[in-house]
Amino acid sequence: MYCPSCKAEFIDSITICSDCNITLVENMALNEPLENINWVKVKEVPGKVFGEMMGEILDSAEIPYFLKSDWSASAYNIAAAGLAGSYVQVYVPENFCDKANNLLTELMD
Repeated sequence: MYCPSCKAEFIDSITICSDCNITLVENMALNEPLENINWVKVKEVPGKVFGEMMGEILDSAEIPYFLKSDWSASAYNIAAAGLAGSYVQVYVPENFCDKANNLLTELMD
């Protein structure tokens, strides 16, 4: 949970910001240009299919993300589980990192 005013993050059981005294929201809207957002890598998976699965999970949780493929997968547009040694990296904004890690770790375990 996040305060839309001061941008502080709270645990899910808290519903009111103690500093601003306003109702918390589930996710913060990205009000910055993409270049100004600090993107962090949360997972590296073997192939585009696994990367897209991760993306669907993040979409359902309303977490912004992007996938970065290695050269061979992106150059040849390979959509299978991947070539040996190929990978896809999953990036999310830093303030969504913990939530994304929890969701994606559950999926891969």
